[in-house]
Amino acid sequence: MQRRKKTGAWLVLYMLLAGAMTHGMSEAATPAQIDAARNGGLAWLYGHQQGEGGWDAPFGAQAIAGHSALEAFNKAGVRGYPYYAALSWLDNLKTDSIDSVSRQVLGEAAAGGNALPYFSRLYSFKNDATRSTWGAYRQFSTSIVDTALALRAIRAGQFTAAANYPNYVSELRTAVFCNILPAQNSDGGWGQGLQVSGGVPNVTRSGLLPTVLMVLELNAGKATTGDTGSCSATYSIATVTTNALNWLLT
Repeated sequence: MQRRKKTGAWLVLYMLLAGAMTHGMSEAATPAQIDAARNGGLAWLYGHQQGEGGWDAPFGAQAIAGHSALEAFNKAGVRGYPYYAALSWLDNLKTDSIDSVSRQVLGEAAAGGNALPYFSRLYSFKNDATRSTWGAYRQFSTSIVDTALALRAIRAGQFTAAANYPNYVSELRTAVFCNILPAQNSDGGWGQGLQVSGGVPNVTRSGLLPTVLMVLELNAGKATTGDTGSCSATYSIATVTTNALNWLLT
């Protein structure tokens, strides 16, 4: 498989992490060092933003790069032309992947804009109500990463009310207790998706990204789902996430 070229937003993240690790091995970073790292990262983003508002990325990853950059601007409290150019570019990006549509919802929601059209697409792309999950594309088999991103986008856009998502609570509980939690591996992690007949055998192998995203989403949604629920078995979100964190630590 060809190695993907790193996008600008990911490079900024790598630089910030590398700086934090370097200082963390010997001493804590000072406020001045943190400010310098942040300013350097933002300068890199400004310098590599393209004329139409986005950043260079492989085909299919443009929304990831754009939304990650917007998140960096939001965290830094940055507004102005680069921010709104990036937001406009993300809004007008033609995409059908769940990952990208979720990021369009997240970008608009963070900016206080109208995310409803993107939510409507996202809602229509989910699998049937027996799973209440999402795949990489419309009606694809369940993806842990894409389901976590879709659920995050729905919460961030505040589309959990009955007017927008009539069966949100019941379908969220179905997704969590009947599909996501039973898919947790014995080591505590999650793979990219659920195992299906005739599918790729290693799709369920525990991975860093699906496990981190799902732990964050389970904790965020626990106020709605409650901690415990039953489907084929009874599960506790607190226990499940503890097992996942233990796997991540090892």
